[in-house]
Amino acid sequence: MAAGSSANRPPVDAAIDVQPWDVLHRVSDGFVALDRNWRYTYLNRQAAALFGRTPADLIGKHIWTEFPEGVGQPFHRAYEKAMAEQVFIEMEHYYAPWDRWFENRIYPSADGLTIFFREVTERKHAEAAARENEELLRIQNRVLELTARRAPLDQILSVLVSAIEALSPEMYGSVLLLDPDGLHVRHGRPRAFRRNTSARSMGKASGRRRDRAARRPTAPSR
Repeated sequence: MAAGSSANRPPVDAAIDVQPWDVLHRVSDGFVALDRNWRYTYLNRQAAALFGRTPADLIGKHIWTEFPEGVGQPFHRAYEKAMAEQVFIEMEHYYAPWDRWFENRIYPSADGLTIFFREVTERKHAEAAARENEELLRIQNRVLELTARRAPLDQILSVLVSAIEALSPEMYGSVLLLDPDGLHVRHGRPRAFRRNTSARSMGKASGRRRDRAARRPTAPSR
């Protein structure tokens, strides 16, 4: 008998009866449904796990009452826009209250919103690490190039400090070189800092201990 003939096919009435909500419990994404009053009408197990709740905890509850920290966040604004304008929105954004990244697909309807979402924090961290490694390699090659050309030390150090500042925007970098006696500054970066510190005395002691001592506040006199 030829393969694929009707004799090998199960009868139609023998097909497995799978309810749509059962399928949504099996998908890897979180899934929630909200009515037009912003109340949960459904969420799957994955969504509940990401929220640290159970589905029964949230059904019928108002999303912004349950998660008030989300008000004003990019996802809140996207939900409002999708509901008001009846437009599909796909977005990936950092959720500051939880210090995590999420990818959302937001589908509007006359009844409210359905939202598929997943956490992508690990991927975002991996992407950031890859970018940082690429930048570090670029800096290393630039320093090696300058060294091979016997560029002035001032220029090489400026490249290094600028790179550190670019990789860590919250930091402000400077490099100091001291005379052999360890008492006078001979180089500082950036230039404005160098103008204000060049040849300035560092005090009686030398090295890190002196630096710490110079910054240590004196006890008030009694």
